[in-house]
Amino acid sequence: MTRLYELRLFRGVVLVAALCLLAGCTAWRQRSIPQPQGEPYRYVQQARVTPEGGAAFVAHEVRVTQDSVLGWRRLPSGVLQEVRLARAEVRAFEVPRFDPHRSAAAAALVLAALVAAILASFEIWGYT
Repeated sequence: MTRLYELRLFRGVVLVAALCLLAGCTAWRQRSIPQPQGEPYRYVQQARVTPEGGAAFVAHEVRVTQDSVLGWRRLPSGVLQEVRLARAEVRAFEVPRFDPHRSAAAAALVLAALVAAILASFEIWGYT
């Protein structure tokens, strides 16, 4: 194998490892729908909303008013669709929160992948 191939392989492992860390850092936590207190609405950057009788979806730029939940969801085609639900129609409201256990597990996975890549490079170049 060439040195260039080894560097590309190592970069690929690092990229996958970084993506694993990003995915492992948060988890969805259910909470009550926030109340706007003294303001026209309460802003939440991202939330997973489960409407009554429907499937859960991730809503972006969520605004919660006294009587409704407003936001945007991305359709499979990539188009953003506006979402308007009455508070009574929302069965579950979840927000992303930092999860230390998942983050530690992802970090251990990343470390194991990096060690495996380094050991593989030693094997390829005959340093064993």
